[in-house]
Amino acid sequence: TAPAVSSGSPEQGSESEDAAPACSCDCCIAQQARVGLAGSVCVPRIEGAAAAAGLASGCQAICGVPEDERAMFEARSPEVDYSRYCPAFCISLGTDDWAGATPQSEAMLCAAKASFASAGAGRHLGLLGQPGGPAPAPAASPAASASLMETEVSDAVLALAKGQMMEARRHAMAAGMSAKAARQSYEDVLAAGQKYGKEVGQGVLQQIQQAAAEQAGEAVRLRLRWEEAIRVKARAAGVRAAGLYEQAQQRDVMMAGTWSERADQFRAAELQEESAATRAGAQAQVYRDAGDSEGADVFYHQAETAVALSKRYAKEAEAAKEQAAAISKNSEVYAVAIQAASARAQWANTPKDVPPDPSSLR
Repeated sequence: TAPAVSSGSPEQGSESEDAAPACSCDCCIAQQARVGLAGSVCVPRIEGAAAAAGLASGCQAICGVPEDERAMFEARSPEVDYSRYCPAFCISLGTDDWAGATPQSEAMLCAAKASFASAGAGRHLGLLGQPGGPAPAPAASPAASASLMETEVSDAVLALAKGQMMEARRHAMAAGMSAKAARQSYEDVLAAGQKYGKEVGQGVLQQIQQAAAEQAGEAVRLRLRWEEAIRVKARAAGVRAAGLYEQAQQRDVMMAGTWSERADQFRAAELQEESAATRAGAQAQVYRDAGDSEGADVFYHQAETAVALSKRYAKEAEAAKEQAAAISKNSEVYAVAIQAASARAQWANTPKDVPPDPSSLR
């Protein structure tokens, strides 16, 4: 037979009449573990098939625990459910084969765990008996005692490990929430940074584009000013080259004028000699009519001389006129020479990548 240890009544303690009775393994009963677990476990009498079999007499769904045991259940009040108390404080010493068994049968035996009994929870120890009544205490065999001790130690280790696991789980959940919040904050900061960086980058790009446009405009203006300076220099060279031909043209024009003026002078001298010849002929005729042959010959000679000079001056006038015309005709070539010399000088003084002066193309 299994060992039996006396246990206190569920109602013992200092609670008031309205308080729940003290927790006791007497209100727990052994039951086969669920699939995946070995052996049996302790469950409340008030639940399941035990209550239906009438084995829950005197037991309730809740019970009272002392203040030093509330921390294990994380309870704020002294009352806990037997559904939590039985598997935590009690161990099964029998099986769930209690069909037709009496309330004191070993098949339903649950006792307080040794770890809690050694901590001052001796009221939970004892064989299962009628709630509130004494229980028999036969001596246990050495083999059964060793098996009971090993089971109690294993359950204590499991309970301690479970507590540590739950604590670690809470810390892990808190750490996970903190990590999630940190991750969200990081993503928010990263998104804000990317958005701000994009806006700043767009602004910088616009500034660069504006500065580039201004620099390009300034470069174009500098280029135009440089080209204009080159064209001014080329025009000056063209003026100097054309100046030589202009001077020659002016010289020939003056020479043509001089020859034209000389032709006019020769023409005037011709007319003057013709007039003198006419007067001398008339005077010679007067002397001839007067019978003065010698006087008539003198005037005839003067008339002949005047006629000869008149013819000579006529030829000179014609030659001077022709010379003036020839010089004037040659001076027309200077207009083309002047334009050609100017264009050539401008071309020689203008780089290939600079457009020519539009005025030089006309």
